[in-house]
Amino acid sequence: MNPRHATDDSIYDSITTLLGMVPVTLAGLAERLDVDGLHLGPQPTRRLEDLLHGNSTFIETARGWVSALALLDGTTWCTEIDALDAGADMVSTEPDLSMLGWLSMDHELVVVGPDGEEMGILDGEFDGRVFVGPPGWLTHVAGQLASFRLDGSLVTVRAAAPEPTPTVAMIDAIRAGFDSEISESDERFERAERTNPNLEHCSIDDVVWEALVHDPSAFRFGAIPRLDTLLPAAGLERQENTVARAGFAWVELHRWRTRNRLRDLYKVPDDRLELAEVAVLMGTLAAAGHPHPFGPSDNENHAFLCARALADPDVAVGVVSELQFHELSDDDLLVYADLIRDNSEQRDHFGPDWLAGVALDNLGRPAEAEAALRRAASGGHTLARLHLAGFEADRGDAVAAWAALRESGVDLEHEPLALEVGGYARLRPKALVGRNDPCPCGSGRKYKTCHSGKETIGLLDRGPWLYAKAQRFIHDRDADDLVGGLLSIVSDASGRGHAFASEFAQGKMLDDIALCECDMFEDFLAQRSAMLPADEALTAGQWALTERSVFEVIETRHDEIVLRDIRKSETITVTNTTPGDRTLPGMYFLGRPLPIDNTWRAYSGFILLPPVMLDYANEVLDEGDPDEIAGLIGSTFAPPQMLNTDSEPISMHEITWDIEDRKAAATALRAAGLKRDGDTFSLVRDSKNSPNTVIASFELQDDEIVASVNSDARADEILQLVARVLPHAELVSDDVLDMGEMFERRREQRAFTNPDLSNPNLRAALESISRQFEKRWLDDKIPALRGMTPREAANDPIGRIELERILNTFPPGDEPGIMNTSRLRQDLGL
Repeated sequence: MNPRHATDDSIYDSITTLLGMVPVTLAGLAERLDVDGLHLGPQPTRRLEDLLHGNSTFIETARGWVSALALLDGTTWCTEIDALDAGADMVSTEPDLSMLGWLSMDHELVVVGPDGEEMGILDGEFDGRVFVGPPGWLTHVAGQLASFRLDGSLVTVRAAAPEPTPTVAMIDAIRAGFDSEISESDERFERAERTNPNLEHCSIDDVVWEALVHDPSAFRFGAIPRLDTLLPAAGLERQENTVARAGFAWVELHRWRTRNRLRDLYKVPDDRLELAEVAVLMGTLAAAGHPHPFGPSDNENHAFLCARALADPDVAVGVVSELQFHELSDDDLLVYADLIRDNSEQRDHFGPDWLAGVALDNLGRPAEAEAALRRAASGGHTLARLHLAGFEADRGDAVAAWAALRESGVDLEHEPLALEVGGYARLRPKALVGRNDPCPCGSGRKYKTCHSGKETIGLLDRGPWLYAKAQRFIHDRDADDLVGGLLSIVSDASGRGHAFASEFAQGKMLDDIALCECDMFEDFLAQRSAMLPADEALTAGQWALTERSVFEVIETRHDEIVLRDIRKSETITVTNTTPGDRTLPGMYFLGRPLPIDNTWRAYSGFILLPPVMLDYANEVLDEGDPDEIAGLIGSTFAPPQMLNTDSEPISMHEITWDIEDRKAAATALRAAGLKRDGDTFSLVRDSKNSPNTVIASFELQDDEIVASVNSDARADEILQLVARVLPHAELVSDDVLDMGEMFERRREQRAFTNPDLSNPNLRAALESISRQFEKRWLDDKIPALRGMTPREAANDPIGRIELERILNTFPPGDEPGIMNTSRLRQDLGL
């Protein structure tokens, strides 16, 4: 028998059946799937790992994979409900409901009230760390201990007072879960940690999952107490999400983690790690409001060590980064700098001055920041000089910025600011008039004694620099997490993987979303407009008001492109851009060209927008949500989707039902209006883009009915139809194939029937059928081509792009019975 093709959906269906509460290794799971006829390809365990890691219905434990749903079904978890959170219809899942929060990522949970009535969906926000439910779902337990019981997809919420007592079985399971995770984690611990038993620790979630696997029954008879009650009963304690044995050396662990970050992440030299540690410790004490952050009686020596750490560039960045890791704000850093100055008798406070300057700049007080940074730079603080170079660049003085960079000692070939200002520092504008002519400024003096050598570069030429200043402002404000989050959304929407994300990150579009939709350009303008040259400040004000839009290409020229803003019905000409050979009138672009000096420039570039996405793009732009805009941009890079005649994405369904009476089933299908041809029935109706469309076909096979449809929506329609006309039919499977899988299945079916393709008569017959299909397809109206035929699309600038995408999805080769893409391209003149 020919084995079934292993689609992702069929694998998921089988895994859901195979995995329960007993762990199974990837190799064991692959073997069991193979026995069931599901072949996973040349790397079965890797494919399984990719699929399992992408779905929170499953969880990996020390001994293998289990079903998270199976482990949690029938369990009841207790947690305290904060009254304010309840008023906002939300509750934190950490730590007591973390298991349910994890499950909610891919398994829909429905809230059930105390009276047994379903209230609505329970959304796991922030990666399942917070539950947000329907209005009023927590009203009856606000400010109380509540229990959350899971039954399949239903979560029943009730008051739980008094808190249940941990059972002996629960305590033993939690202790065994901790031991199992420690044993599994030993090889992952760093040497310094592994050699010290006092530093054995692990994640609280890992402990609970391992406990559930060790003894599932222990957690099914009665409610589970809060973890801060259960853990101490098992001889364990926790800090945040870390669990360790009672009496654990938490201070030692925190120090070990701090040293690792200082050394490995921030590159603090080993011989100065202790100095950095002292500065970090004192900074956290100061931020916590400790009355003596530098030790008893504010030990001057400790304050001096902190000042010394901040004066050392190799240490200072690590110290500040670690303090920010501990969530110290810029206000906290400013207070810390002042405390060091107040408690250290040394006269030179270059390190604290630098820290104060950085904090003041981040707080939007650039004038005070510059004063502090200049004090630090006077003592040779290289980081202060680097920061001041940025101020000089913002003022438009590239020569002064370049000089400050050289003084700072940075690698000029790789320093981003050097790359920003280098070209402008070397550029000398032409003289406006002769040396002995009157100066054009109107001073009455000769040009050589007035403005000679002080000429400025034209605004149009400074446009890219002004945009670069705004980009630098983003990254100086530690917005990398923001930009990285946008990149993740773009990448996910594109479906193109890591390589695409890396390439896309090199462009300016992500920064432009941060500037425009995330309002960082307004912050840049507020904090830097006083520094910017007057004409740049005025231009930046215009840019802050310029929104992203959709543009239609009207005309292309040698170094400019004429666009119509379809949202404003305005026409603009973007200059200093060379349209590509494939940029043709009628195309649509998504972008944010900016006005400057009576023209327009597209510093962040354009994204080609398929015509079918116009309505969606306008809806997203109307909302102005940065995440949605990032998703829109990513989706323009997604592989092309083929649509059926109802403009629905192609998704091939093969649905099977068991039937008791073949003759009765045929009669019922015929009575429902389906057309019959022997054992085949067809549902025919007018679709959105074509009359008399075959919506679904049914085939009677012994005691089964097998239906074939080409979209999810049509599959739902057929499921409802069969449930209505054949109420006793039992649904067996709904197998979903993408186009590639469908072609593969057809190949397998042809291989199984083993036609003799060496027979010239058979080859000729199949070839004739292929040619008929090809000729008919060339003149059929295709929904994915906006209703055009392939011949019409081949002569349309936009249609040709969509046509190429469709042809690229066709199977390659020239087998008889399959449309030949080479012949199609030749017939279309492509």
